[in-house]
Amino acid sequence: MKRISLLVVAAITLAMLTATYSQTPPSAKLRKVKVTPRTIASQPAGKPLVIDLTHTGTIYALAAGIDCSRVRLRTLSGEKVMCSVVKQLGTKGELLVGNDRIEDLYSKAGLSSKARAGGSNQFTCTTPGAGMEGSCKCTNIIDCLLMLHENPGCKVKIIDHDTGVTYCIGPLGP
Repeated sequence: MKRISLLVVAAITLAMLTATYSQTPPSAKLRKVKVTPRTIASQPAGKPLVIDLTHTGTIYALAAGIDCSRVRLRTLSGEKVMCSVVKQLGTKGELLVGNDRIEDLYSKAGLSSKARAGGSNQFTCTTPGAGMEGSCKCTNIIDCLLMLHENPGCKVKIIDHDTGVTYCIGPLGP
């Protein structure tokens, strides 16, 4: 019985991967924008750097040590201060932020080796409260694809460049 369950899970995962890769062509126009402490310092006093995630096509590489209080993420549901997102996720170091397909983000960021193929069908999600955006965390490409399939509203993806751990932020659930 346990063996049949494992085969069913493997078949479903393979079907999801096949559907994901066959339905959406890779993003050929994905560009990478580096955000460094110098980028933040060049902003006029009192004016935050706004990372616009309302459109696809760009991955932002946020260097470690930036003043995250001067960076805002603009999503379809509004703007957030980057520090609140970093605090919510508990991340440190260089972060990659975008809202394109997870496979394209990993590839453009050069994280293919960290996007381990193995999957355990496990990811974790937290919802701060009713009507609020939640976050999910996964550690390999299969689990990340499953996480995003089960939470299609979770559009903003944040990848810890050092570990390959991926987070998504947005409305959770189907």
